Amino acid sequence: MLKTQTPVGLQAVLWSRDLTNLDINNDKHYIINQVLAYGFMEHLKWLFKTYPKEVLNKTFIEKPVKIYSPKSFNFIKFLLFGSKNVDLDEQKYVQNSL
Repeated sequence: MLKTQTPVGLQAVLWSRDLTNLDINNDKHYIINQVLAYGFMEHLKWLFKTYPKEVLNKTFIEKPVKIYSPKSFNFIKFLLFGSKNVDLDEQKYVQNSL
């Protein structure tokens, strides 16, 4: 069973929301994508302890958010799927750089 509140240490990664109103079950798509895109290693460790890998994979595939850099997209894709050939439309994930 998942805890319902996010740790205070994640405020820097989840900056656009108030952690006191954030629920890790109801807001999992936002939390997962934000931590994957902007989190440091300790944030990623928390994420993998909090959510089953199947939930992380499913969220990444089914709820893409265009917030990733090309490097972070490739890193997260490898972290989640390893060397499996997963066909993902990079345009749904990667921000345009100016």
